[in-house]
Amino acid sequence: MKPALDTRSHATEQAANDDNAETTGLKGDTGTGAERRRDPRIVAPMTVIIGDVPYGIRNWSLGGVKLDCYAAGLGPSDRTPLLILLPTAGPASRLAANAEVHRMTSTDRTTVLRFDTLDALAIRALNRYFFERAANDRI
Repeated sequence: MKPALDTRSHATEQAANDDNAETTGLKGDTGTGAERRRDPRIVAPMTVIIGDVPYGIRNWSLGGVKLDCYAAGLGPSDRTPLLILLPTAGPASRLAANAEVHRMTSTDRTTVLRFDTLDALAIRALNRYFFERAANDRI
């Protein structure tokens, strides 16, 4: 049985990478130091738009996202509005959020964004997206 996503609306934990999530699809409370995170990480297709630029993601959780590259024009502690595009149909396939740049990693050229808050619609949409993928064994 796959673990459920936490339904809390918080952004107090890090959105860090765990390369094992690339193959398992979900990571729980693992890692140490900068890689430690309370929210389970999900590896599933999603796009984040910052300004007019779309970015692919490496992994995501209810706490934040890890972009596959540097986010142009942003640095650590910068805040930015973003649009999350889920590859699902319906009104909840586009979610607006605000995030803070938590970390930019030079070794793998990634940007980690921590959500300021997620509203109830965003939490439900992300949970639904995860469970749909889990039900179809696509995570």
